[in-house]
Amino acid sequence: MRTRAILHAGLAFSAVVGHVSLARAAEPPAAADGFQAALRVGYARPIGKLQSQAALELGNLFEAEIPIVLQAGWRLGDYWYLGAYGSIAGGTPGSVFAEPCSLSNCTAVSYRVGVEALVYLVPDGLLDPWLGLGVGYDVSRLDIEERSGKLFTAVHGFEIPRLAAGVDVRFSRLFAFGPTIDFAAGEYTRRTVETDRYSIDRPITQSAWHAWFSAGLRWVVFP
Repeated sequence: MRTRAILHAGLAFSAVVGHVSLARAAEPPAAADGFQAALRVGYARPIGKLQSQAALELGNLFEAEIPIVLQAGWRLGDYWYLGAYGSIAGGTPGSVFAEPCSLSNCTAVSYRVGVEALVYLVPDGLLDPWLGLGVGYDVSRLDIEERSGKLFTAVHGFEIPRLAAGVDVRFSRLFAFGPTIDFAAGEYTRRTVETDRYSIDRPITQSAWHAWFSAGLRWVVFP
């Protein structure tokens, strides 16, 4: 009888400990404070024009991109984050380059750097929605390599504003994961063209506003 009582007491104690452990595991981690880094991967498409008086859409030059964005900065208390970002995006040339790219090797890529601020809406929750506002600089380029030589062309400009939103699923104090969307409006103000015979770098006249819209996933360290 004593052995059975001890066994029942041990099982009851184990059940209580297990229930408490599961309850604690289900609780969201405390709000982060300090260094934070994140990696974003998505799919982006452009809208708008390169020049206001031209019928050519930006999507005819660059059809789509796969951006990889690295963020690093500091959580200022529970709700605010301030940091910098840098990205590289491999792209698909638009329809304007369909014929030359069918006969040669073409590579489209974009580089972006900037600063941004995020506000976290539920910093101590398991699901933490956030909103972002940033300013950046964009260089989108296309390289065409033919038998006769190489052609490099690029457009440069600021992205103001860069708007973002997402939701972090906070698994622990070390890791979070969730969806994100991004809308970056800007204006390309310079164009660069280089070949084996000449080089041109000049302002874009009658430049127009455009935007890149992207959606993807974000992995966060120290959420």
